[in-house]
Amino acid sequence: MIKKGDLQVKHIGQMLIDSGLINKSQLEIALKEQQNTRRRVGETLVNLGFISTNDMLDTLSLQLGFKYLKFQEFPKAIPPDSYPSVKFMKQYRVVPIGKDNGVLKVAMADPLDSYALAALRLYFKGDIEIVISNEKDIEDAIEQYFGNSVQMTSIMEGMSEEAESLDTDIKDDVHHLRDMALEAPIVKLVNMLITKAIEERASDIHIEAFENKIMVRYRIDGILIEAESLPKKLQSAVISRIKIMSKMNIAERRLPQDG
Repeated sequence: MIKKGDLQVKHIGQMLIDSGLINKSQLEIALKEQQNTRRRVGETLVNLGFISTNDMLDTLSLQLGFKYLKFQEFPKAIPPDSYPSVKFMKQYRVVPIGKDNGVLKVAMADPLDSYALAALRLYFKGDIEIVISNEKDIEDAIEQYFGNSVQMTSIMEGMSEEAESLDTDIKDDVHHLRDMALEAPIVKLVNMLITKAIEERASDIHIEAFENKIMVRYRIDGILIEAESLPKKLQSAVISRIKIMSKMNIAERRLPQDG
């Protein structure tokens, strides 16, 4: 039986030939193409149209000893927890799909991506069980599990230059802060934070200022769960927006207020 991660058992190209999915000539073409693209052999064979993604992932599953799961086999939802950013998941084509006895189950399009694996282990500080999935299924899972975060990432990318250039030199300019708080991207951002908290059945929303970022946490079942990390430069605009929604005085910074 092929052991997980034992890459020397048999090369995937030879496995595909043995299974009759490709021939030697096609493998040679893919290997030459790989020298130019630096992509993995399996991915290169798919891009050349010699095999389907499903056939490639089926074979990769046999080679590495990891399960191959399709989107319909994923759980409908995953429990609240602190997860990597949507940007990270999309960049490295990974998505958490559950936890069992403290072991995180992660679907990966490229289980040979050592950097992504190291980052995941560092983030979760525990054991990880890998399953293989195609990139489209992983994207669909990210949308299903982290839909609000996907939208929030889109909002962040669509922030105007003015909103992103907000700095501490103008934090006491009340008129400017009010204008910033009424900008569409800031309005959408704060609305999304509140909507997500309601959907997660959070009892409290904590917005904490750190040196280089703003951390948003939700209290769910008495436990603080990390929800979003926002750029520090948006701190004044976000807080001002919340104050406006709560009918508070945005100029008051020293005394606590009830909204």
